[in-house]
Amino acid sequence: ISALQLLRAEHAGKAFTYRFIRPFFGVVFLDRSLEFDAGLLEFLLTMFMRGGAAIPRHGMEALPRTLAAPLRAGSVRLRSPVHAVSRAATGWQVRTADSVTSASAVILAIDREAARAIAPIATGDASPTVWRSTIQFAFDGSEAAMPDTLRRAILHLDGVGDGPVNHLVNISAAGVACAPAGRSLVSANAVGVHLSDAGAAGLERQVRAQLGAWFRSDLQSWRLLRVQEVRHALPAQRPADLAGRPGIDQGDGLFLAGDGVAEGSIDAAMRSGRTAADAAAGWLRR
Repeated sequence: ISALQLLRAEHAGKAFTYRFIRPFFGVVFLDRSLEFDAGLLEFLLTMFMRGGAAIPRHGMEALPRTLAAPLRAGSVRLRSPVHAVSRAATGWQVRTADSVTSASAVILAIDREAARAIAPIATGDASPTVWRSTIQFAFDGSEAAMPDTLRRAILHLDGVGDGPVNHLVNISAAGVACAPAGRSLVSANAVGVHLSDAGAAGLERQVRAQLGAWFRSDLQSWRLLRVQEVRHALPAQRPADLAGRPGIDQGDGLFLAGDGVAEGSIDAAMRSGRTAADAAAGWLRR
């Protein structure tokens, strides 16, 4: 069942559902409809109630850098798009624009459509993935002129639904070393809208008007640093979407990882990677 069906079955209050759950999980799943799977709501709400949330001090890039740090030099190749993964007499061949690499086991940590395009895999439900998108507006503002709640690591949510911003946070206040002394990096994210709806300039005006009403300030001193739209930010995670996921072990030493086989979250991405790596290691020991 969906998260909304669960909340109604448990007689959750409308204010709790629409003023908190809808925008808060609009952050997590980029989906304010509450159509995502109820099990994900139960699990993640439990995790957030038991502990806090954090951002690496040096930004999210610190996660892959930490994973790559113990690897031997030259073992990670960047900017080498894979064109095909095909069966070979002794395992698999991975083909890029300028090389062919033989492998006994391969892990594809990519989305389902991309995996289906380059490798002979059973990708579960063959229907196209429904993607959730987000638009980030990054602002630079004076630390001294920040509204009071923005001087702290507080996630601000749109509990009214007047949009386009669903959530806002001062990344600098969350302990991330991303702004010069005396300045703050503020991230505002829109959910369920596209740049083509009103254009970057039009959406910026809407964002400034909405945030000005939130903080009772015109915020004209904030300087827009960047507008970034991520069309394929997360796959939809409705019950039917999760039921149609392929398995991690595709057989013969081919494995899948990522949010195509697990729920869309950093936790699930790392967990699916570890599960796929353990499965590949087990295959190589056979």
